[in-house]
Amino acid sequence: MPERTRAVFGVMGSSVTVAIAIGCATPGPDTFKAANVQNTSLETISAFVKGKLEFDSEIGADSALVDFRQGLIGGKDARRARIEPERRSFRLTAQQAAQGRIIARIRSDDTIPSLGLGPWWTWWWVDSMGTGGWRSVFIPENGKPPYHVRQIRSSWSTTRTIGTSKRSHGST
Repeated sequence: MPERTRAVFGVMGSSVTVAIAIGCATPGPDTFKAANVQNTSLETISAFVKGKLEFDSEIGADSALVDFRQGLIGGKDARRARIEPERRSFRLTAQQAAQGRIIARIRSDDTIPSLGLGPWWTWWWVDSMGTGGWRSVFIPENGKPPYHVRQIRSSWSTTRTIGTSKRSHGST
């Protein structure tokens, strides 16, 4: 708990930082373009993640038994997987997400080479750059381009907010 306390006091100590952080959504990259994320070097993406993103390992995080091969939650072949959302991703509009964002990181006890998942962190990028739908790009922290891509069909409005609420301690 001491690390969390220092972080809270550090933010509280700077009213400018607090004012800037309130209401901001997950930032997009400034060192690479969404259209090129699939072939951007791991070093460039890693520097962006370490310098700009914060993942929620407590309130928004979740673990479940997942069978990625069959696309099932649970089942006899399911293994533990954990997802940690980027702390500000719930503020993204669909239009912002369409421009390209890393919205979470995922770790799995099972190794799934086709998704770049395993006992390491894999960053989950979403966008709709020229695809006519949504695209997920899974970027393993130990991977190399090209990364793992999945197309997603969705009818989301470009003005809808990705996350409609934020869970917090003490709320129901």
